[in-house]
Amino acid sequence: MRAFLDSIPRVCLAGGLWGTTLLLASSATLRGEEVESVLRLPVSPGSIALLAAHTGDPRTAARLELALASSSAEVRGVAARVINLGSLSRLLAAAAAALEREADPDSAREEIRLLCSLGGSSYDEAISRPRTDCLRGSTGSSSGS
Repeated sequence: MRAFLDSIPRVCLAGGLWGTTLLLASSATLRGEEVESVLRLPVSPGSIALLAAHTGDPRTAARLELALASSSAEVRGVAARVINLGSLSRLLAAAAAALEREADPDSAREEIRLLCSLGGSSYDEAISRPRTDCLRGSTGSSSGS
């Protein structure tokens, strides 16, 4: 972003309302291009994490919904975290469905955190019935020793 700002003529930046409007329009175009480049990446924990900066874009929500159904536990966990960070409550049903079939304790933890944070008590039933086999052997730091 700094390189982009440095490339704008100083006259534009000092141009008051007109300069601000031009800067915002250019920034929106740049963000659209950034989203496009991230969406071209293969689905991985890293590419899903990069979407956190673009949660306002509808294409991001579609990619995150796909990520919740990924065969990779890491991708599912990162997707749940990004959905939570972006407050994308329209993806709560997909997250509840992912939790229903979750077998990985770390991903389940992220999905539960998401449902608790954004869904509240309306998702109590979904949260209370995760499969116990996914919670055995958890690698998280919340174990009491």
